[in-house]
Amino acid sequence: MENGYYMLRVSHINRSSRNIIACASYRSDEKLFSERTQENIQFRKHSVKPESMILTPAHAPEWTKDRASLWNAVDKIESQNAKTKAPRLATEVLISLPNDIDRDVQTELAKDFVEEEFVSKGMIADVCIHRDDLNNPHAHILLTIRPINEDGTWGNKTKTRTRYDENGVAVLNENGNKVREQIRFAEMDLNVLRKKWEEKLNEYAVREQSNRVYDARSFKDQGRKEMAQIHLTREEYRLEKREQKRCEKAGIEYKPITFYGQLNQDIIDYNEGLINDVIIDEKQIKRQNAFNKAVEYANSVVQINQKAQTVLDNRYKHSTGYIEAKETINNTHDKASTYGRKINNNILKAELKTKYYEELIDKYKADKHSVKEYGFNPDTFVETINEKITKLNNEKSNFFKQKEVQQTIYQSAKSIYLDNISINNEIVEIMYPRNFEKFNNDEKAFIVNEALKGNFIETAYVEKAFRDSADIPDNLKKRDQYLKASKDIFFADRVIKNNQNEISDNAIENVLINKIFIDSKIEELKELEVFINDELARTLPLHHAKLIDDLDVYSKSQLLTKIDSIENKDDIKSVDTVVRNHISDHSNVYHSKSYQEHYGTANSHKGIVNNLLNSLTMYANNEYIESNSNNKKKKKKKWNERSYNR
Repeated sequence: MENGYYMLRVSHINRSSRNIIACASYRSDEKLFSERTQENIQFRKHSVKPESMILTPAHAPEWTKDRASLWNAVDKIESQNAKTKAPRLATEVLISLPNDIDRDVQTELAKDFVEEEFVSKGMIADVCIHRDDLNNPHAHILLTIRPINEDGTWGNKTKTRTRYDENGVAVLNENGNKVREQIRFAEMDLNVLRKKWEEKLNEYAVREQSNRVYDARSFKDQGRKEMAQIHLTREEYRLEKREQKRCEKAGIEYKPITFYGQLNQDIIDYNEGLINDVIIDEKQIKRQNAFNKAVEYANSVVQINQKAQTVLDNRYKHSTGYIEAKETINNTHDKASTYGRKINNNILKAELKTKYYEELIDKYKADKHSVKEYGFNPDTFVETINEKITKLNNEKSNFFKQKEVQQTIYQSAKSIYLDNISINNEIVEIMYPRNFEKFNNDEKAFIVNEALKGNFIETAYVEKAFRDSADIPDNLKKRDQYLKASKDIFFADRVIKNNQNEISDNAIENVLINKIFIDSKIEELKELEVFINDELARTLPLHHAKLIDDLDVYSKSQLLTKIDSIENKDDIKSVDTVVRNHISDHSNVYHSKSYQEHYGTANSHKGIVNNLLNSLTMYANNEYIESNSNNKKKKKKKWNERSYNR
């Protein structure tokens, strides 16, 4: 006979921190409508569709067997009768199922246990069996915490009854009256429940002729030499998964970094006979457990956006928090990330093409031969332009889908970022009640992560420790935007140069569209010129100031890019050489003017270019008006404050 894997855990779902509809949706793989948030909730499908069922007492009305109706009704009754800010909505029991028996038997076992222990006592059970991992089949059991009446109304969570002693005799108080006590409807004795599950597992093991024996007791109580591993919290698991990915990417061996992750590794080594003993630091364990309670409290008072959390978790394929949220914000920002700018640039160029095609059609209607000047054959113009419009519409549809995905990811990351700021505030206030306000958001996230690793830092050393070893992403700066805008211009300029000597319809289109595109990016740089000038003033020696006074904003941004490539920026001679060569290379003839003037747009093209510019004004330039007004207010602020508001 061999020892079978035993697992039974009980947790509670509170309304302040969890959406019960989201919980039911995730466990069942169903799209469910949440009446509280007025949205359909659906998560990424499991690799193996869960087997789900709702088990109800015989008297329960039919609507309780509908998942959305059931849990919306639960959410509603608790919101109406709540006496606290965090009313309990449901109890969840998580059980592991034997992996050496058939699926039908696994289902029968789970149903038998649930009906016997919960449904028979009046609870409604939403059971979902997950089999994504063949070695780890398990069942999530969501239980109602109020009795359901035959008329479809909910009963009370608690009931009052006479207390009896072990002999079944009513207990009396000092006045001779019977003692009354309140009993929770859904209250369960965990030790009794664990024993019941052990008995049920062994009953089915015998019936199915399995050679496994199950025991609910701890390894120590069983007299086993092996030590049981410690269950990691969500936050500890997140840090370990992040470290695993880092090590895998770097090609180095992964070693646990959290306190309990390291302790579990010692336990694994001990159980495998690799070490003779596991050193348990009781003082550190006590401190770590107190910290974990602070984390648990913070998670109970801050309501995480579950839909946003799922989007971010799916993106990383593991549990995510502050670091991942901030990292994603940086990587998906509209103006300061490569990903966000690429999508926006594609949409801008697509809209310009739409206006361009409309202008061409108008010209063709007025004089069909006029389109020759744009590289078209008048005889095939209608067919050609229709093909272009069809292709463009397909591209635009794809671009807008990409934009929707990008915005979903960005907004989800922003929501989780803000939620984690609130969680970290709660935790750090408990850890440093007198000094918590002196730490910024990044430092608080660092403090929490270090505590998960077992490192509790004294207040005076937090700033230095953060500066020396924090792996939290930097805040986005305006610099990230203007360097990318400068790069946009550089590549658009290259397209123009590669096409300007051709007379095909595609070449002329590329030249005209990119000319307008460049002008829009020049406008973007002008809105950021104060930041560009500030960085040049900080970067360059004083005697270079006059040399760059006559440079236009694009040339200045390109200069910053070249200075970035200098290995030793303290080498004044190297910086001086780069500056003088740049000024010499950039004659500055065309960057201070529009690209239409620089490239000498033919008179016949000027009308269409002007029309495109007019249409662009509404589409592109408006987005800078608000930032322009904000920039004027911020000009006097210090450089280190000039980062994007999150």
